[in-house]
Amino acid sequence: MRMKRSTESLEIYKHIKEKNRRNLFRILKENENTFWGRKYHFGEIKDIVTFRQKVPLSKYEDYPFGNESSYETQNIILTSGSTNRPKKIFLTKEALNRYGSHIYDVPRILTKAVSGRSVHTNVFSEKEPMFLSSAYYRYLFLNHRFSSKDFVDGAILFSDKKFSIPYAKLRLALACEDLVSIQSVYLVEILCMIGYLEKHWKMILEDLSSEKISGNFPPEIQKVFRSSKASLSRIRTLKQIFETYRKVPPLEVLWPNLKYVSGIGSEEDYDVKRLKKYLLKTPIYYFSYASSECMAGISVSLNEDAYVLLPDSAFYEFLDDTGHIYLPEEVEVGKNYELIVTTFNGFYRYHMNDVLKIVGFEGENPKFKVLGRKELILDVAGEKTTEEMVKKAFYQLSVMLHLDFPFFQIREQKDEVPPRYSVLTNLSPSLFPYASKTFDEILRKINYNYHVLRKNEIIASPQWIFCEYSFSDLSKKRKRPPMILSEKLWRKN
Repeated sequence: MRMKRSTESLEIYKHIKEKNRRNLFRILKENENTFWGRKYHFGEIKDIVTFRQKVPLSKYEDYPFGNESSYETQNIILTSGSTNRPKKIFLTKEALNRYGSHIYDVPRILTKAVSGRSVHTNVFSEKEPMFLSSAYYRYLFLNHRFSSKDFVDGAILFSDKKFSIPYAKLRLALACEDLVSIQSVYLVEILCMIGYLEKHWKMILEDLSSEKISGNFPPEIQKVFRSSKASLSRIRTLKQIFETYRKVPPLEVLWPNLKYVSGIGSEEDYDVKRLKKYLLKTPIYYFSYASSECMAGISVSLNEDAYVLLPDSAFYEFLDDTGHIYLPEEVEVGKNYELIVTTFNGFYRYHMNDVLKIVGFEGENPKFKVLGRKELILDVAGEKTTEEMVKKAFYQLSVMLHLDFPFFQIREQKDEVPPRYSVLTNLSPSLFPYASKTFDEILRKINYNYHVLRKNEIIASPQWIFCEYSFSDLSKKRKRPPMILSEKLWRKN
């Protein structure tokens, strides 16, 4: 059954032109009696031209009462998105059914890893509101698209208990000799797991050997550890490996049957380049292009951060920088567009706020790379921090410090694990401990994604750096000094 689904997943990108139109008219028909259907007269729309005339492009702020639709709500999703406040989104059963199990199936068939056990770096919350990843993996599990037995950490994939996730995952993974994949939501999470192992491999090996548990864990987690013991030969092998390397070796050395690692990332990301140093021949599967509003894209090859549209998920349009709208089959290779979606979640002609570059076609389905989000400045682990969020946090910090005109610059710091933000400022270094702690707390309140990733130690606390800066050097046209500069200007300063 799994092989059949996987094989079908490799064909999912086909027939985009036909399915795209079919999706639109099904959405219009099934939602004509909703608020939006009545407002825009869905029942009168018979073609795409009329649809574009009657229904305007929209953003999240255009849905003050939520993304209402005729479909049954499965989960409530919370995300920071590209706004300066958390977004609450209703995820429907219809949408989840259309997402299918493709991102889970495809790498297994591409690598012929149709059997064998995996580990996932995340623990998915059972409480609402939740992230899309939690809702999606719960959907896969409840609909028997995978078994918890497929994962060495299957018994703790879904939990709202507090415990050390890196310790738990690594303990269970190291006990398994025939691990076939390491999966994550964001690839940086795998790198963070490796960073934890670098520091604590001696403790974990000692615990596996003595059956001791280091740290505080709920009874049900302790039970999982006791039922997942490492064999004596496995412990001897691990000790020999770490004594030889004295650090984390290539992952294939720890797990000779490893077939792939997966997660969201870019080939150009600094953290992905660092991750590759721990891989010999093991490929990376950059599995999806997704947001809480719509799971829109899937990769159909290994070691390539390019995607094709998931034809069943939505009605797709592409917006260029001149304001012209195109259908998927009309876009041109080499050009940039923003994706506009009409979904089975109750969003109509919705801005995805991502810049996509068309790099080719798979049949009639455009193949694209994600260049980044509009108005997005910081995204080290999927937190999606916008310029407005940063400005708001710096402003609140300035008020709390009773300073009228402080100078700040901010950038991503990806040469460490976990990654963090670096703040360049002319504040007195004596204020750094308070300023850093307070700025971090403010940003956690503004950006929910950042808060969760900080709590799970996927992002480290911000680093503050002193810089003597003369404000008289600034352009007289500026009322305030720039708070955010490009990488080039950062290095220059």
